[in-house]
Amino acid sequence: MTLTRIRLRGLSAFPLLLSAIALVGLGSPAIAGKLKPKGADAGLTAPFAVSWKFTGTQYPNNPSSPVILDNTLYYATGVRIYAMDAKSGALKWKYPTDATLTSPILTTPTVSGGVVYFGTGDGLYALDTSSGKQKWPHYNTRAGAVTSPTVINGVVYFGSGDQKVYSLDANTGEPLTSVWGVGKRAGREIGGDFAGNIASSGENFYFVTSDQVLRAVSSSSATLRWAKRLNASAASVTPTVSGENIYLSAGDILYCYRALSGQLRYSMNIGSESPSGPGVDEDGNAYIANSDRYLIAVSPRGRPLWKVPPQLEHDPISHPIVSGNTVIVGTVLGGVYAFDKTSGALLWHYVIQPSSTNNTTIPTSTNVSAPPIISGNTLYVPSDDGTLTAFQNAALDTQAPKVTVVEPTQGDYISGRTPFYIAAKVVDEGSGLVPNSISLQLDGQPIAKKPSARLFSDKPGFAFDTDTGELTYVILDNNTGQRTTLADGHHTLTILAKDWMGNTVNKSWSFYVDDSIRPRPRKKSTTTPGGGLAGGTGKGRGGAGGGGGGNGN
Repeated sequence: MTLTRIRLRGLSAFPLLLSAIALVGLGSPAIAGKLKPKGADAGLTAPFAVSWKFTGTQYPNNPSSPVILDNTLYYATGVRIYAMDAKSGALKWKYPTDATLTSPILTTPTVSGGVVYFGTGDGLYALDTSSGKQKWPHYNTRAGAVTSPTVINGVVYFGSGDQKVYSLDANTGEPLTSVWGVGKRAGREIGGDFAGNIASSGENFYFVTSDQVLRAVSSSSATLRWAKRLNASAASVTPTVSGENIYLSAGDILYCYRALSGQLRYSMNIGSESPSGPGVDEDGNAYIANSDRYLIAVSPRGRPLWKVPPQLEHDPISHPIVSGNTVIVGTVLGGVYAFDKTSGALLWHYVIQPSSTNNTTIPTSTNVSAPPIISGNTLYVPSDDGTLTAFQNAALDTQAPKVTVVEPTQGDYISGRTPFYIAAKVVDEGSGLVPNSISLQLDGQPIAKKPSARLFSDKPGFAFDTDTGELTYVILDNNTGQRTTLADGHHTLTILAKDWMGNTVNKSWSFYVDDSIRPRPRKKSTTTPGGGLAGGTGKGRGGAGGGGGGNGN
């Protein structure tokens, strides 16, 4: 991939009627839009191991990140919100207690003044942080709350799917019409749909609408500070505010504007569209993953920081976060990566195995669709199976990776005629597997490993799927066209693997080949020539690696 720095013409503001301007901010003591959450610069040191896991309601592609304040985590997933102890994962309360919400929670909650505010498809809710009971009856809007709420000077603001911004008295839930209302009517139209969430910083609020315009609006006067039209699609764009600058991505372009004036500082081609947007460190370096799965680091002047950007195994869907010298990215299929922000070197990789509160309906995979957060010495990663996993560098992990033999099994008597299938599953739910540590030997001779189970499926060697932990190897006919066999007699297979905390496994098992035996039909659950396992993913219930916080049923 070639990264080309380009300079685009400054985007000019265009006239807007005040009645078409609206505003929502995400600032709160715990989290602020795409700003780093409180405690994010604690400087975590990778690698990490699981400290605890909490599983609540499954909600595919859950967009809500957890929020932490005063050692309490507030975690929204689907039709419930949970409050739990941040150190242990122990449940403090859940809302609703028995039934469920009639509409799912659409954004990250905000905590302020002893109240947690969150939006659903039918409006805004406010709960007492101590008891989990409603502070006031939820405020209903026709199209729900689609941006995270923010509280400023006793007023809570949120954006709705009806293209309006609403302001409510934070103590009573009564709508306010001064400044952010029109006459006696609550809410102010913005002239289009929100293209993403909204960020706030100091006096100003920043958001993009579906007409591809980035706006900066004063919170006190509701007046337009400036507006810039983007030269790319703005289907899903949320600004990131850091220091004096605003960062956002649209199409395959990363933009950086001056927050005060809207002046374009730089624009840079990142090779392909970003599915999430950038994370920014305290020095103004931006980190962004594109749809080609490259993680790109950009200097404050809009120049690439890494000569060779690392490529993720899976598609990123949440924006990176930065802690000290570590950049953390979540992906589909449960992937969590930590990279050195100076060099781009991989420091840690973990695959979250799906969990469920119902053993009969365990999902086959899970995604890290909302950004993780960091507080103190802990990394909290939400996944859309309803699980929140807490990782720490100091978490105890003394368990070696687990190897489960699929075929041939220990002591098996089997024909050696090709194609001959070898399969096993290698997992580690404590600190995760070090990808380059996995090796396969046949009769003491090392078998080459394919660079990628997906991209190099036609190459010789064994494949390892980091999603499922499936190791597969197929011995095929040679190039002469003659039928070959694995020699008659005793054979030994050995798998070696190491986790990120240094625990190792050396698993050997033996089988006997006799070509007088008729080749047996293969089971549906075993390996196919394509390198995968037929009949399903083989994924099971996650949960090992530390003290569990229970489940949130």
